[in-house]
Amino acid sequence: MTTYESKQLLKPVISITEGIELGTVSDIIIDGENKKVIALGITKDKLFYKALRVIPFEKISSINEDNILVMSSKDIISYKDFNLDLEKILQDRINILNTICLSGSKKCGTVTEYTIDEQGNILNCKIIY
Repeated sequence: MTTYESKQLLKPVISITEGIELGTVSDIIIDGENKKVIALGITKDKLFYKALRVIPFEKISSINEDNILVMSSKDIISYKDFNLDLEKILQDRINILNTICLSGSKKCGTVTEYTIDEQGNILNCKIIY
């Protein structure tokens, strides 16, 4: 089973068929209820604004050391075209990194990294005590 650390996802996205860079991952969108990464937010700088789009996690062809590969630029969609209740998920705004871990009421560490599998399931977290 291939696994990825969350920091490995913050890299350029390349279209395999078109051979162009489509943008850079700027956000990891997590469905907290299902403990899963469901999409990656892609930002591509334009002249005077930034266009924010997403790539559903299942559309990723592969993740390598330098970039994330998708088959086509058509795999990248706007936030409003995402078929899940993205508005609620974005409202929840789950961020795992730098989360404080508690044991009872005592702080026992901070999350520095998390690992996901090829389907986006969150497998574990690395904590600094």
